[in-house]
Amino acid sequence: VVKNYALKDILEAKYPGLQLLEVGNIQDGLEQVSQGKIFGLIDAIASIGYETQKNKFLNIKISGNVGESFDLSIGVRKDSPELLTIFQRLIDLIKEEDALKINSKWVSIKVEYGIDYDLVWKILALSLLIIAIFIYWNRKLTDQVELRIKAEEKANQASDAKSLFLARMSHEIRTPMNAILGMLYLAQKTDLTPLQQNYIVKSKNSAESLLRIINDILDFSKIEAGKLDIDIVDFNFNELLSRIGSIMSFKAEEKGIELMIRHNSDIPLHLVGDPLRIEQILINLIGNAIKFTQKGEVIISPTILEKGNNEIVLMFCIKDTGIGIDKNDQDKLFKEFSQVDGSTTRKFGGTGLGLAISKKLSNMMDGEIWVDSAQQENGTTFCFTVKCQISPEKNEDVKLLPSYITKLNILIVDDNTTACQILSDILDSLKIKNQAVHSGKEAIDLLTTQKKKFDMIFMDFKMDDLNGMETFEIIQDRLGVETPKTIMISAYSHDEIFDNVKDSDLSGFLSKPITASVLYDIIIQTMGGDTQKSAEQMYNNEHNIDSLAGSEILLVEDNELNQEFAKVLLEDNQLKVDIANDGLEAIELLQSKKYDVVLMDIQMPNMDGIEATTKIREMGNIDKYFKDIPIIAMTAHAMSGDKEKSLNAGMNDHITKPIDPDMLFVSLLKFVKPKKNNVLIPRKKKKQSVKIFETIQSNGLINFESALKRLKGDEKSLLNILKRFSIKYVNTADEIQTLLEKNELVLAEQKVHEIKGVSGNISANVLYALLSNIDTILKSEQRPSNQLVKEFRDALNDVIALINNIKYEDKVNDKEFDKELVVELLNTMDKNLEHNITQSQESFEKLLPYLGDLRYKDFVFNANNALSNFDTDEVSRLIKVFIKKIKEN
Repeated sequence: VVKNYALKDILEAKYPGLQLLEVGNIQDGLEQVSQGKIFGLIDAIASIGYETQKNKFLNIKISGNVGESFDLSIGVRKDSPELLTIFQRLIDLIKEEDALKINSKWVSIKVEYGIDYDLVWKILALSLLIIAIFIYWNRKLTDQVELRIKAEEKANQASDAKSLFLARMSHEIRTPMNAILGMLYLAQKTDLTPLQQNYIVKSKNSAESLLRIINDILDFSKIEAGKLDIDIVDFNFNELLSRIGSIMSFKAEEKGIELMIRHNSDIPLHLVGDPLRIEQILINLIGNAIKFTQKGEVIISPTILEKGNNEIVLMFCIKDTGIGIDKNDQDKLFKEFSQVDGSTTRKFGGTGLGLAISKKLSNMMDGEIWVDSAQQENGTTFCFTVKCQISPEKNEDVKLLPSYITKLNILIVDDNTTACQILSDILDSLKIKNQAVHSGKEAIDLLTTQKKKFDMIFMDFKMDDLNGMETFEIIQDRLGVETPKTIMISAYSHDEIFDNVKDSDLSGFLSKPITASVLYDIIIQTMGGDTQKSAEQMYNNEHNIDSLAGSEILLVEDNELNQEFAKVLLEDNQLKVDIANDGLEAIELLQSKKYDVVLMDIQMPNMDGIEATTKIREMGNIDKYFKDIPIIAMTAHAMSGDKEKSLNAGMNDHITKPIDPDMLFVSLLKFVKPKKNNVLIPRKKKKQSVKIFETIQSNGLINFESALKRLKGDEKSLLNILKRFSIKYVNTADEIQTLLEKNELVLAEQKVHEIKGVSGNISANVLYALLSNIDTILKSEQRPSNQLVKEFRDALNDVIALINNIKYEDKVNDKEFDKELVVELLNTMDKNLEHNITQSQESFEKLLPYLGDLRYKDFVFNANNALSNFDTDEVSRLIKVFIKKIKEN
């Protein structure tokens, strides 16, 4: 409905047949709109706005100006907002010149009364049709969006399920594959016929190939599932390169090609990053380079791409002289499960995952990977970058060069110019004068004809015309005692070289690839013996386990069996150990005594490890000791993100259970300062092996060898812990089942977590794996399946049955009863019950030879049972009663 002839004229001209009505005044028009008799009203903004407010037409919606040439607005009912759009589109179609003409033509307003109901119905029908079309398309679009979202969710779920399945299956397959490789290794050590040896070697190669494929799939599935993390740890760059050289040199030797690592003295020695993942990328790229190279060389070149005060971007380039890659195939290189040629897999093997994994790993370390150059039959160069931190406090000049070393003059003899250049670069970085020649004849001429003087010779073994050994023998024959000290170098068969050099006067032997640290060490050994050492060597020698002797360790652990494992391990290596049963006890002990390091469990009653660490660090505001003391998490929490939680709370490191002694001491050496003038605690005498477990058939339930390793071979301690395990956890499956039925998932997870840690430490691997699975499910607030719980129950019963079937009687030589000594041992045993039950057990064992008389058998039996059940109150009561009885007699 309009009240403006100009606008009416425009609309009727543009849309013949459109029914437009006129009203006498705005109020009347607004009332009709409000009652739904007409669809809308168009007039001046001020007029409509005023009448709307004045008459409180609350169900009418007013919207903006209509066109640029009209001071008008559109008013419609609020329940028909789509009409605004319809009207607006009509207005927008009017050209400005037409609007001006019509506007100038109409100078007055003509008012007519009456309603054309036919027009109203037409407008209503048209509007309803437009609304219906709008609703239809809106619903259709909504359905499409919902379908797309559901499809994406299903795709993501399928992808997650696939990744989880691959991760689990790869792990399950890898475990027996490692066992197969171990058995093949042991089989190779036995007496075999040549035919059998051939079968074993081929089987081993096939098993290793299969394991590599499994590892690729496992890594790829971990990355897809978001479970693969980048560790941030200190590492030595030279050691990384040396390790790579050692690992890959055998593959290069098998192909008869040279593997070389360029030296770059500008790269800091100590970095912070993930050396394992850098190594993984390098091994993949170097392995590919060796695989696709039939002759020639593979060169690894590390360089600095960017360097700041605390950060460095490293670039590694791996260049080979292999078959190259066609330019058209290069876009396939970094795609999953892709090979540049279908025949490649058949000819060279592989999954097509290596480069895809390397790309993802490089990206995760803020880097990238690419093909730098690749030409068919002319080799390939792959490059990748990673970002690392620099350890400024460790990157002092660790090469304290003896004064004589810079006065040396060294001759390099190698027919490979690249190898010569690499050796020369290393010697230049050490400020050692050097010269290179490229054949045995040149070396002989330089030394015997030109009479050039050198202190050392680095001689390549495999050269054309004269090999290294032949060259050395000629030089030695002509120069006699004046022959420079000579080091033989080779990238090829060690057996061949050793057969040639074992009876020679050579000063040493080196395998390619050669790194700066290896070269430096052999120069020191050859020229200066062991009297002069590099700062790096001295640092490493100082940081051995004996340097920790006498260190004060606070072990925070609530489980008695885990306490005993850790205590035996630490005390056997001459460390002093105090035990706290939870975070509260730990804080109390730290306030009363200065410790060198804290080994902190995470999940404990009263106060857990995270909360305890946070409070300890907060106490650093009062005493710097609490800020600086190293705290190492030693926990069964091994999921993605657990380490970050520990570090974020203020811990220095995170070690997972079951305890790996090597990893534990690596961490301790990293954070505990060596004791100066430390007095070595007398080690316990190595207990003679009694072969308790040698003949026991464990059927894979317990790996006794692994468990004994954690206890330094102490069989009796392991037996004692196993017996206590069988008593303490005999009803645990029922307890967990009851908690699950009551839906008390948090308490169930705590119980599972407790037994999981101990199961790992006694190497009950099947039980540990099942508990780990249940633990993960409970942590996600889900209930494990009945089948999984049943498998856990069966495994626990099998382990306990195995333990209970272990038969061993420790025959103790009876000693004459000594009342004074027995009472002293009983008091010591009683005193240690609350704080050190292990020492109580030791005191009890010392008592046994004096208690062989039948009169004491009840006390021995009852005390032993109470100790096994960790019932310290009962043990204390028995001791007090027994002491009273002894004194009365």
